[in-house]
Amino acid sequence: MAAAVVLDDRQQRWAYLGAAVAAAAFVGGRATQFPETVAFVASAIGLVLAGFLWFAARRRSVVMTGLASFLISFGPWTPLTWMLGAVYIAAGGLLMYRASKQAAATRAPREPRRPRKEVPEAPAAKRAPEPSKRYTPPKR
Repeated sequence: MAAAVVLDDRQQRWAYLGAAVAAAAFVGGRATQFPETVAFVASAIGLVLAGFLWFAARRRSVVMTGLASFLISFGPWTPLTWMLGAVYIAAGGLLMYRASKQAAATRAPREPRRPRKEVPEAPAAKRAPEPSKRYTPPKR
């Protein structure tokens, strides 16, 4: 079995920073609306998503961190911060792409699933086609 693909230190720091920025944006974006229950719920959902990103970075799992980035991109952004979601989609996609390339590089080469057919080296002698069973008029 191949070794697991893990975050390096730089990627882990960026994921921690991304979780902090997301948490600040989710809570700070709704701070002016806090007497309303909807603002509290939206902030709580955002904090849960940011916490999931932090947890994934703490575990150093590339796939989980990429998934958490994708989830944050669809979080409860405000009208002023909704463009940050695109950054999280790009970061998650980049993490998943790099993980895929790293896993493919460490994997052993694949063997063919079935043996290939052996091709005869010399072609068989050509023979005339069988005559048709329906009526064919004679050639003139």
